[in-house]
Amino acid sequence: EAFRPERPDSEGSRSAYARIPFGAGPRRCIGESLALFEMSAHLYKIGRQYRLAYPQGKPMELEALINLRSRHPLMMRLEPR
Repeated sequence: EAFRPERPDSEGSRSAYARIPFGAGPRRCIGESLALFEMSAHLYKIGRQYRLAYPQGKPMELEALINLRSRHPLMMRLEPR
């Protein structure tokens, strides 16, 4: 009856989302929609004034962890519109 996150999962009865706190299912983060809206608003403001350009010659490698992200830092160039 105690919370011990280091406890091994010997029964294999945990759900697939048990290791992603508030990441999916009925206990998903309640701020998810606000965070997505904020990100969209920021990108919209940047996108109206600048064009994002990825430097040519550098391959973009993606890595699938909890979410899809670039394997290396993604450095973009801002070009005025």
